[in-house]
Amino acid sequence: MKVYTVSELLLEVRKLVEDTYHMVWVEGEIIDLYAASSGHLYFSLKDEHAVVSAIVYRERRDLDTALLKNGMKVKVFGTLTVYAKRGGVTIDVQRVYPAGLGDLWARFEATKRKLHSMGYFAREHKKAIPRFTERIGVVTAMYGAAFHDILRVIRRRAPWVEVIIRSVKVQGEAAADSIAEGIYEMNDYGEVDLIIVGRGGGSMEELWAFNEERVAKAIFKSSIPIITGIGHELDNTIADMVADHSAPTPSVAAERATPDRKELLKHMRNLNQRMDTVVSRMLENYRERIKTWEKSYGLTRLCDYINEKVQQLGVVERRMEEQLLHHIDKIGWEVSHLADRLEHNVATGLKSRAEKLDHLYTQLTNLNPFATLERGYSIVFRPDKKKVITSVDEIMKGGHLYIKLAKGGAYVEVLDTDKGG
Repeated sequence: MKVYTVSELLLEVRKLVEDTYHMVWVEGEIIDLYAASSGHLYFSLKDEHAVVSAIVYRERRDLDTALLKNGMKVKVFGTLTVYAKRGGVTIDVQRVYPAGLGDLWARFEATKRKLHSMGYFAREHKKAIPRFTERIGVVTAMYGAAFHDILRVIRRRAPWVEVIIRSVKVQGEAAADSIAEGIYEMNDYGEVDLIIVGRGGGSMEELWAFNEERVAKAIFKSSIPIITGIGHELDNTIADMVADHSAPTPSVAAERATPDRKELLKHMRNLNQRMDTVVSRMLENYRERIKTWEKSYGLTRLCDYINEKVQQLGVVERRMEEQLLHHIDKIGWEVSHLADRLEHNVATGLKSRAEKLDHLYTQLTNLNPFATLERGYSIVFRPDKKKVITSVDEIMKGGHLYIKLAKGGAYVEVLDTDKGG
């Protein structure tokens, strides 16, 4: 009997599959829809008992891909093949037709219609996202990738911003209650300028907690502006629709919640340039008007008129200068304040870590078994130094022992034993 390598076996299976099921119709519910950077669309079709992978290549994106949504039931037509790297069957989709709503999608649409009728998605209820934030609340799983992505972006763009985390469950039956409770608690705390609600990508089932009405209600009732960053770009939950602003991913949510240091400095420079331009244009305009008036009025009234306009020009210049200096002082104070906070936070963090290190060193020193030797004690071993002697029953007259001292050691012979203690 021939022994196949893995590659040979999958090649034979691929030939068998492609020859037997060259073109197939398959009906199922879409899950795990994902758009790759290459332009291809990946997803899976499932029924009650099985799941099969499918792909729409970039060249066929002209298909009615609007039908491709997590939770939708579709009929696809295409070729069946086996990919050696994954060892699984995949449908190369060439046609897509609707087959009705999946159960989850039907629940999604029902909740969406209900909340829409209640005004949860209306623009007039959306709160403005603050341009400059000092403290941001994050409602997500503390040990999930989403929180680390959010924290990394905030530290890079605005290291002076303080992050307050409320760890919640983001998947499973208890997730919706946990997320809603986290949003309510952030509002009760009230010491944040903005809340980010997010989690990483997943299937429609894994993201379902963000489609629950109680989560939407918590977002809608929040007095603090909320940005959502849930899943990947193709994922769109009811929480995203209710939020004041929705981002395609947690990282993008963090970017939209914070000003970039470079952009902030650039904005300040542009503002100063614009003010200089406005002042220069106003001065030039007044000069041109004065020249026109010189030609239009008699010499008798010319001096009085010019003096009047010069005085008006001086008033305008002083006002513009005062406004410019006030704006520059305000921005300078804000930058200085942020720098002081950053320096204080770094110094406090370093001091705390140094104290913790000293404490750990003291504990390790106290636990060192050889530290007692410095106080005149010794440790008795068998001659091979592998076993510590703890009882006189373990030695005998005439035997040999090794005694470990604080500095060095000695091999000794037992002259006699004493069991009296």
